[in-house]
Amino acid sequence: MLHFSTRPWYADLVSYLVTKEFPPSLSKSQKDKLRADAKYYFWNTPYLWKFYEDQVVRRCVPQDEFQFISFSFFLSFSLLWWAFWSKKNNPQGT
Repeated sequence: MLHFSTRPWYADLVSYLVTKEFPPSLSKSQKDKLRADAKYYFWNTPYLWKFYEDQVVRRCVPQDEFQFISFSFFLSFSLLWWAFWSKKNNPQGT
């Protein structure tokens, strides 16, 4: 069983991008990491976006939404594969 917190994985990052202040509970090394990571992200309410090396910008999603997206993709791919396979193996449609 998976456990999800109600706080997204990127909450500290968004907070830093919006306020330019670090959460008080972070250590010096965590603050340095957050500052270094922040240069690859931007916040456009209500979404967090990341710049990747391949010049693509992708939207960041919470873990529970990622699970739904992954399942939906798998289901869609499976249905398309099944439709292709059944047409290939039964060309007359019988």
